[in-house]
Amino acid sequence: MPRGAVLRGRKAVHWWSDELAALRRSSCMARRRYQRAGRRDDAEGRAREREAYSAARKELRRAIRLAQIESWKKLCLLVDEDPWGLPYRVVMKKLGAKTRLPEGQELDIANALFPSRPEVTWSVGAAPAHPDLQAELFSMDELVLMASKLPGGKAPGPDYIPNEVAPQKSEAVVLTNKWAYRDPVFILGGQQISVKPSMRYLGVQLDKRLNFGDHIRLVTAAARRAVSALGRLRPNVQGPSACKRWLLMSVAHSKLLYASPVRALAAARAARNRVALSQAQRGAAIRVARCYRTVSDMAALVLARMPPAHLLADERRRIEERKQEPTTVAVIRRQEREATLREWPVIWDHTEKAAWTRRMIPDIKRWVYQPNQEAITFHMAQAMTGHGCFQHYLWKRRRAGDPHCMHCDEPDDTVEHTLFNCPFWAEDRREMEQCVGRPLQPNDVPNIILGPEQELLLDDASRRRRIEAMAEGLRLAFGRIVEAILGRKEDTERVRQARLLFVGRRPIT
Repeated sequence: MPRGAVLRGRKAVHWWSDELAALRRSSCMARRRYQRAGRRDDAEGRAREREAYSAARKELRRAIRLAQIESWKKLCLLVDEDPWGLPYRVVMKKLGAKTRLPEGQELDIANALFPSRPEVTWSVGAAPAHPDLQAELFSMDELVLMASKLPGGKAPGPDYIPNEVAPQKSEAVVLTNKWAYRDPVFILGGQQISVKPSMRYLGVQLDKRLNFGDHIRLVTAAARRAVSALGRLRPNVQGPSACKRWLLMSVAHSKLLYASPVRALAAARAARNRVALSQAQRGAAIRVARCYRTVSDMAALVLARMPPAHLLADERRRIEERKQEPTTVAVIRRQEREATLREWPVIWDHTEKAAWTRRMIPDIKRWVYQPNQEAITFHMAQAMTGHGCFQHYLWKRRRAGDPHCMHCDEPDDTVEHTLFNCPFWAEDRREMEQCVGRPLQPNDVPNIILGPEQELLLDDASRRRRIEAMAEGLRLAFGRIVEAILGRKEDTERVRQARLLFVGRRPIT
């Protein structure tokens, strides 16, 4: 690192190395030689030094870019070992910058926040006139006893500042259901208190109608920023495991569900609030399930096994209301999660989104409680959503000239055609067809990926294990088919994109 940065105490970035430091020294030396050559009447020497400096600078920039790419790949892999370590700190520090106090106003701000008050003289007043109201002074032992009962970690507050309301920091909001009303006038300490449409209290934005619309807008914006920053640590290909993806997404959930026991009922009444929460949650679910960014919120939430945010908020409200019951909190949480999983399928069955995903996963409860909850791969997410390297999908997104299949005469290359009907991939489907005993159909996929229903399994332990082993073999065989077909189809699409880019047409991404 440069000497000046060391003297200022700056830390080296995570991708810096000794090789980069040597290249930077070489670049600086070439720059100084070029600058000294400008002071001499040697045009050829100056041109030669300029070429040398330009080559050294390009080499440094190229090395820095490669170091950044390799370092970022290593950071993504480090998430599995320490999800709250260096990768998390690197991305989360970009969410907000530290604000500095305006120069020259520090004293004014301190006087406004901590106004000066006359010193309080604590003296024993005169005894009350009525003898029954006389009280003995407390002893030192009683004072020590009461002090020992105070909770730890509590600051007593600044000296000589009584518990008074500061007009400079006060604001008010009118809580009413009336559409037409006149704002009241509040005077405190000779200063008028401003009446605002909403105000922040204990981290919750209170609006005049208590529908928490302003609070939903604030928390969804904060959750989107967190998802955008943490999304860099979770690429669709490779990256951290599913459990670490879930753990990182708990940051977004903590922002979305803050104070949910208080505002769950009021916020859920407005459809716009439910939509805003789902859209903010969608970004997190897409990263967990490794989906395309065009996947709908309903499909992404199901693939990520992530109930909608308004259902989770209502679940937390019910848990908070039942904490006074003699049942343990763990039992209450399990019961309320069962109630949430009874409400979620109703929304799933009546949505107009994710038609193909609803065919693949008709039963959410079986999907959530699936015995082998392996991570959804990038190609499996394409097979479950229909958003991927299919000409029909690319044509709808204006990334292909027509929806025709590139390998046969089918006019519409959808996910169903690619995985189940296209003759070009018949050899890849042969293993699965031999296991099933007939051509594979889309209606077979739910039982393959969800496994047998637990109620239909036999009581005989040996036969039960045999059925579960057969179901596991079918699921793994289907996964191999998806990876083989979509992997090769993806490579073919990349070749087509490169060919179009070479001839000067619009690249297909």
